[in-house]
Amino acid sequence: MNQNKDTLLKSTLFPMFFLLIMWMVFYFDLAYKLNLARFGLSPHSFKGLIGILTMPLLHGDMGHIVSNSFPILILGTCLFYFYKEIAFKVFFISYISCGILVWLFAQSKHATDVHIGASGLIYALSGFLVVSGIIRKHKALFGVALLITFLYGTIIWGVLPLDY
Repeated sequence: MNQNKDTLLKSTLFPMFFLLIMWMVFYFDLAYKLNLARFGLSPHSFKGLIGILTMPLLHGDMGHIVSNSFPILILGTCLFYFYKEIAFKVFFISYISCGILVWLFAQSKHATDVHIGASGLIYALSGFLVVSGIIRKHKALFGVALLITFLYGTIIWGVLPLDY
């Protein structure tokens, strides 16, 4: 039992480190009025390529960063707990591929529109955990897949380009 606690605590280290960086960027942007959103991802523009790296670290307001923090912590911990051998690889592939996909396929109404936030990373991590949990047919992983579907099942609506 003690080993499981240690493993769970170790599994939170990288997600907590990532959140620390995310919150530090948010704090410095807010405290020093740096307007770091200008380094967000601007689709289809050469200037916007930097956003592939910066987009998940930038947030518009307190509500935005808080709503991204809990899923990053929960999904990241699940990733590093159940998939410790490939967790870094999955995390960084998800991080980069989300930015590339947004840069390639996102629509912008104005040339100055930028995309910021870690939502794409959250979609990728939840997608990986759900699909992998189902494919591997392992009870614990399948349970994680069901839990994520229950907790974050409505995120599918955020990916669809619907106007209400």
